[in-house]
Amino acid sequence: MAEDLEKYYQDLYEREKEKNEQLAYRLSASQREVEDLTRKLDKIKGSIFWKLAKPARVVINYCIATKNRILCHGNPKGIAHKLLSKYREKKAIRIHGTGSFPSSPKDACGFSRRTYAI
Repeated sequence: MAEDLEKYYQDLYEREKEKNEQLAYRLSASQREVEDLTRKLDKIKGSIFWKLAKPARVVINYCIATKNRILCHGNPKGIAHKLLSKYREKKAIRIHGTGSFPSSPKDACGFSRRTYAI
């Protein structure tokens, strides 16, 4: 009985050892592939054409983002609503953000000088 149990665990150990070797090989192969692809990407990003095409990529990305914003909000009224909410959010950040902290230790003891203009 003890021999069977020992053989069972020895067999499990050998299988796990083989799995470990396979995974180590796959990991090293993946790391070599990552290094190769990183080298290729650096070569592309270092090329003159890539650097010259940056303004075009910026404009294209801006147009795509603008199109997505318009599609997301549906119509000019939706866009105006989003802009108004962003304005309110920035105003609230100014009022309740760092502006609400006292500027000197003397102000920390007394009353707050902030105003809540809406």
